[in-house]
Amino acid sequence: ENFYTNNNRNVKPKISSVIGRVSNPPRQYQSNISIKQNIEKPSIVNNDSIQRNKRLFAGLIGHLGSAKKKLEEDSNVIVKQSEISTIVSKKHVIEGKRIALANRIIKETEIQKELILKEKL
Repeated sequence: ENFYTNNNRNVKPKISSVIGRVSNPPRQYQSNISIKQNIEKPSIVNNDSIQRNKRLFAGLIGHLGSAKKKLEEDSNVIVKQSEISTIVSKKHVIEGKRIALANRIIKETEIQKELILKEKL
C-alpha cells in the first residue's frame, strides 16, 4: 500500500510511505546530470583574497578567544553573585526572625506593665 496509490483520502498515510515519498522523489524529476557538474568553481584565486581570508579568519579566532575568556569570567561572577544572593537571603530571614522576636518581647513587656498597673489599682 503506497501513499500515492491509496484511494481512501480519510486514511492517514504510514510514516514509511511519507518518508519514502520525501527521500525518493518520483522518477520524472530525477536527472542524469550530476550536481557536481552544475557547480562553477572559481578559476583563479589571487594572493590578495588569500591574505584577506587569513586576516578575517585570524580576527574571528581572536574574537572567539576573547569571548570565551569573557564568558569564563562572567560565569565566575555569576557564581559569586548567586552565593552572595543566598547569603543575603539567609541574613534576611534571620533578621526577620530577630525583629519578630523583638516585637514579641516588647508586646509581652507592655502586657506585663499593664498587669502590674492593674494590680496596684
